[in-house]
Amino acid sequence: MGRKLMSTLAVLSLILQTISAMNVICYHGTWSRYRSGNGSLKISDIDASLCTHYIYAFVGLDSSTYEVVSLDSWLDISLNGFADAVALKESNSNLKVLLAIGGWNEGSAKYSTMASNSTNRATFISSVISMLQTYSFDGFDVDWEYPARRDSTNSEDKENFALLLKELREAFDTYGFILTAAVSATPSSADISYDVPSLSTYLDSINLMEYDYFGAWDDVTGHNAPLNGQSVYFGTTYAEYNLHSSVYGWIERGADPSKLALGIPLYGRTFTLSNSSSNGVGAAVSGAGPAGPYTASAGFLGIQRDFGRVR
Repeated sequence: MGRKLMSTLAVLSLILQTISAMNVICYHGTWSRYRSGNGSLKISDIDASLCTHYIYAFVGLDSSTYEVVSLDSWLDISLNGFADAVALKESNSNLKVLLAIGGWNEGSAKYSTMASNSTNRATFISSVISMLQTYSFDGFDVDWEYPARRDSTNSEDKENFALLLKELREAFDTYGFILTAAVSATPSSADISYDVPSLSTYLDSINLMEYDYFGAWDDVTGHNAPLNGQSVYFGTTYAEYNLHSSVYGWIERGADPSKLALGIPLYGRTFTLSNSSSNGVGAAVSGAGPAGPYTASAGFLGIQRDFGRVR
């Protein structure tokens, strides 16, 4: 679903997710290294003292073997992306460095097929452990977008995802690995994709993607990550598209509040208005706003880098 979009074209290089006053997860879209000029964000640019956890995004899933694989071996291996990520611990000895799999561009189908079969799950889990050990990561983040949605191949994804996490948890406990997942935030999405009590049991952190509530895929303008409901603009439409509704929706469905990580977008969504004189929240739009010089993606501006052009 577009509103929970986390594509490689639509995520800021660095997203801070606050679990509590003591934990800050820094989620890094490592492809940002390829952006030009000041838009480039290399791992060495990150101040590791700001983070308690750093997540390197993304690796992928081989659709034939169901093993975890690098999506960009030049970046991950040749340019020492994996090694540089782990090296962040040299400036913050308490930092935990995790590896993330998935993202929007990976789709759902191959994850659906993998999770539906015990042999495939075992192969996947073994390959994950091997990669974490080989490159000295502290844990693993699962960003399957999304169980039982998009191009999913199995109607039992919700149950199978919970089973996959259970088996990952059991295997990880032998090695002390951290296990987290990035999940679609809205309550209606949770009902389709997630066995919330099971996720709360098996995960160390449930990372709510509390952004992309509105974007150029919509017919009207709206806030990227509104704190509360926007009934003044939309009435009951989009009632759950806000942080308050999402967080409490997950808690009501059985999530441990102490495990919920609130995703904070450090980027903006832009629109082209259908009528320039109608420019408030809920105004009709004809498409995305112009691309920023650094993100090079229509409808998407990065904070502190592209925002200077907004008037």
